Amino acid sequence: MKHQARVISVFMFLALLSCSKDNGLLQHENPGAPAAAKTACTGSCDDLSEPGYNFICVTPSDIGTGIYPDYNYPHVVAAPMSTPKNVLLLFLVGTYMDPNACSKFYKQASDSGYHVIALSYVNSTTISNPCANATSESLKNYSKEVMDGVNHSEMTEVDLNNCIIKRLTLLLNYLNITYPGDGWGQFLKLNGTIAWNKMVLAGRSLGGMHVAMIGSFKPAVKRVICFSAPREVCTGVSSTWPSLSL
Repeated sequence: MKHQARVISVFMFLALLSCSKDNGLLQHENPGAPAAAKTACTGSCDDLSEPGYNFICVTPSDIGTGIYPDYNYPHVVAAPMSTPKNVLLLFLVGTYMDPNACSKFYKQASDSGYHVIALSYVNSTTISNPCANATSESLKNYSKEVMDGVNHSEMTEVDLNNCIIKRLTLLLNYLNITYPGDGWGQFLKLNGTIAWNKMVLAGRSLGGMHVAMIGSFKPAVKRVICFSAPREVCTGVSSTWPSLSL
């Protein structure tokens, strides 16, 4: 029997996750120019460069090709600040949110011995009214395309260079080469694919919906944590597809 990812849904207001605006499934444009790789991070909740923490920012276009300019916010990365658990916390923010938006949560995880990646990904849709004619299956396919870059959905256009799996794989390879002593290589298998069995997935709102989906397709993950998700992202359409086991 396949191990089921345990999903924890938290439906409450959390100050550490409320500092950026999230308006659901909406179109998104990045108004700012991309930062250079390996620059210091500046958080929107608090200062990611606070002494004692080793957060870095890695811009997707600096380590990959064909990156969408509107989704080139830097990934936020931190090595463990205490005895390593040898577990990677992968965090996906919600719609419109910069990956640095939930920095207090990342600091807590780093303090607790987790490797941390807040991944920059395609966190919106490409159509003006994504909920028109939406069904549970169409929402599932939308989330699946964001994950693997295969054409599953009309709600988004995500190719292989910009999907979650490719962006995460490129980032882990970069970190393993650039910071060989920090243990990032353990999250890649010998064949270069992601070691999902060494990961905890977490996300807020839209990001929570995506990590729930990833957990249902990658049951080897240790745990899935959803903040304000999964939820009815479109009124009257229940996303019943995630495999939930508390």
